[in-house]
Amino acid sequence: MVGLVIVSHSQTLAQGVLELAEQMTRGSVVMEAAGGIDDPDNPIGTDPMKVMMAIESVAAQSEDGVLVIMDLGSALMSAETALDFLPDEVKEKVLLCSAPVVEGTMAAAVQASVGASLKEVSAEAGAALNVKIEQLAPITGESVQPVSVVEEEVLEGEEVTVDLLVINKLGLHARPAANLVAEAGKFQSTIQICKGGSTASGKSINQVALLAVKNGETITVTATGPDAEQAIEGMKALHADNFGERDEDVAEVVMETEPCNVAGEGFVSGAPASTGYAVGPVYAHLATLPEVERTEISDTAAETVRLDQAISIALADIQALQCETEKTAGKANAAIFEVHGLILGDKDMRDKAASIIADEKVNAEFAWFQVMDKMAVDYRKLDDAYMQARAADVMDCGGRVLRVLTGEGEQAIKLERESIIVAHDLTPSDVAGMDPEKVLGIVTEIGGATSHAAILSRSMGIPAVIGTGECFNQTSDGQIIALDGFEGTVWIAPDQAKLDEISAKRDQWLAEREEAKAKGAAPAK
Repeated sequence: MVGLVIVSHSQTLAQGVLELAEQMTRGSVVMEAAGGIDDPDNPIGTDPMKVMMAIESVAAQSEDGVLVIMDLGSALMSAETALDFLPDEVKEKVLLCSAPVVEGTMAAAVQASVGASLKEVSAEAGAALNVKIEQLAPITGESVQPVSVVEEEVLEGEEVTVDLLVINKLGLHARPAANLVAEAGKFQSTIQICKGGSTASGKSINQVALLAVKNGETITVTATGPDAEQAIEGMKALHADNFGERDEDVAEVVMETEPCNVAGEGFVSGAPASTGYAVGPVYAHLATLPEVERTEISDTAAETVRLDQAISIALADIQALQCETEKTAGKANAAIFEVHGLILGDKDMRDKAASIIADEKVNAEFAWFQVMDKMAVDYRKLDDAYMQARAADVMDCGGRVLRVLTGEGEQAIKLERESIIVAHDLTPSDVAGMDPEKVLGIVTEIGGATSHAAILSRSMGIPAVIGTGECFNQTSDGQIIALDGFEGTVWIAPDQAKLDEISAKRDQWLAEREEAKAKGAAPAK
């Protein structure tokens, strides 16, 4: 089956198109979204490496190829650049498509779900805009432009026909049309759908949609080929099931939200890193790197081997953490630890530490700390806030190597009850290792919304306020505090009225979030 990659300047747009396409195909097609860049302050843009990773992931699961659909501008250039980095055996299975990103993805997903070839899926996507043009023609005066399409092979054999009255509230709109095409794709026979004087291939979502079949209209389904009778029986069964749609699937859902107003005294402010509200007891987390002392050694070769072994163990730990994070925060957010793996796998870092060991005849712990600390300082000196935040990633993954070398265990956050974690700083490893069911919120003294810890917090739906300044010493374990992740406000000693206010907002926020999830999970209209 053909897989899809959606490339957009906006991660929200790409993810939304992906979710809609998955609804249309019931998750039968392998798809990934590669949208935006990992900078919450300036999230609009495209990243060739993100596109490349998405293509590789989809290609590994889609033996018939990958269709890449892009929105505009740099998305095209990023996709082209990604192709340049792909191995030849992957590149030859990838096709870039000029189709409109929303309509094209819907058409391509449905066509892929019926087992069409890469060429056929691309052609269907390219013709997707014709549906809208045809429907608006009486108003706009536009006419459908001819496009190059892949013709369906007309098979010889038995011909079976049935008339079906469409009773779906909105006719054969997106969802039922997709179900019809998916059912038709199960059979070898040629399947045609007729309404009035118009005829469409039952295996083309665009052609079926262009028929604009409304509630109360009758379609004639004709199957020709070796399994024509079975195909018609399948179509009759689908029709009896209302083309896989229920009345509640097309019910209008309205979600109302209340504005957030923050008022009161005795609070500290920081960056609103992850939206939401929290009220609860403090869990004070004070993480430190292992203490490292300079020790002279004589066997530099053995010390270098010890360093290499520690790096290998740390890399294995990171790979395991990446797998766990994929389960809780998704593949895209787990890619943070792929970055950590690249940092630790940087031969330059390892060679610099090995040189210090050899030249100064010092222990591996001391040499490694010198190199990782220098790299983190270099990141902090950069002007770009996003790149400055990468210093924390260096210290996080570098700290893993130090702990292996010194024998100190991980300082994991283990919560016995629901709590708000207050820390000087949190690493991506800290956040990924948390139990999201027990973490009510996160507050840190340093960091910003561009840190990977902040990004992970958002992906896990944990309210977070980052960079509040020195508030750690103002709190203690068990102390009740409140936070507003929309405004970036933390109440250190809230009175009962403030606790009640934030608790009520949290309840509303959670209810709205569940309602949004339910709405997103509902079948497409």
